[in-house]
Amino acid sequence: MDERDTTDVLRAMVAMFVSGDPAEAAAVVSPDYLDHQGIEGTPIQGIEGFARVVRTNHHRFVRQNITIQDLFGIDDRAVARLRWQGRRHDGTDIDRETIDVIRTADGRAVEHWGAQV
Repeated sequence: MDERDTTDVLRAMVAMFVSGDPAEAAAVVSPDYLDHQGIEGTPIQGIEGFARVVRTNHHRFVRQNITIQDLFGIDDRAVARLRWQGRRHDGTDIDRETIDVIRTADGRAVEHWGAQV
């Protein structure tokens, strides 16, 4: 597997959230992945855990757009400020920002932390 830059890994993860398709998750997420943010405070683990978060998020929206506002990486970490805009099935419009941090090893994400700002 080619060594990916940490920012490339985070971009690929965001792209899966945009599309709702986690088919490429194994290419950028480690089997040892731990999402500290999780769903409703419950940590998520592994490739399938990440894929479940992507699918769960995507199914909550009629339409959704996620843009990377800021992105930088150093060593094994990447940090992004993301803007999430869309409409939920109940008609609620969403416009929020998050800060997301990943740690990578061998070109794949092994940890994620996230917070809404």
